[in-house]
Order: sequence, then C-alpha cells, then structure tokens
Amino acid sequence: MKPKQIGQKIVMCMLVTSILGIGSATPAQAATWHKGTPKAIRGSWVCHKSISSGTPGWGQRKIYANKMTNQDQHMPKVLFTHLKYKSLGHGKYKIHCFSRIIKKSYGDKGGYMTLTFVKNNGKLKTGNWPWYHHGTV
Repeated sequence: MKPKQIGQKIVMCMLVTSILGIGSATPAQAATWHKGTPKAIRGSWVCHKSISSGTPGWGQRKIYANKMTNQDQHMPKVLFTHLKYKSLGHGKYKIHCFSRIIKKSYGDKGGYMTLTFVKNNGKLKTGNWPWYHHGTV
C-alpha cells in the first residue's frame, strides 16, 4: 500500500470513530423535569371518603396546565403553583410545586413539596388518599 492510501484510511477511521463516539456519549434524558402538569392527569377529580368520625366526606382536585387546587370537605382550599413534573413510567408522575392556602386569613406562608400521582384505569391516586375519579362535587 502506498503511504497516501494508508493516511487516508487512518483519517477515515478516526472520523468514523469520533462520529460514533460522540453519538453514544450523550445519554437520553428521559427522566427530565418538565414545566406544568402532564396532560394525562389534567381535569377535575373527586373522591368520596369517610373521615375519622365515620361521617361521609369528599375531596376534589382540579389540575390545570400550570396550577392545581385541592379542596377537601371542612378544609380550606389549597393552591399549587410553580409546577414541574417528571414521568416515572407506567402512569406514575412526580410533581414538585409550591403550595399555599388560598385564604390569606390563615396566615399560611406556603412551601415547596413533592407529590407522586398514579393514574390507573381512569382513576388517580396520590399519597395515602383514596382513589379519585373524574367528576365534580
């Protein structure tokens, strides 16, 4: 082989190796944080539950693109803002948000929290609460 051909082959090998090396060195970021809420869990959700005294009660979550509200019977309404979410797979989402009570008279300054939502068979669950279904109170 001539020296010119050997040099061209070496340059081509280096070029192919560098292109393939760069392509495989950047891992996919499937678990990144996204602004807002996932479309899959948006809407009005309601649950019917018994409170500790055995009296029937209810809870309602309204999930919008950039905010959420939560209202339980006999409790003040809570607003969740500054939302970002991460998909955990299989209908499971982790949402990081700032929560505060809407009425100023309670003196609540609010704080950041992380909630995990699970959507399964058209129902929604978060924490130890019962399953929510689509609807209004």
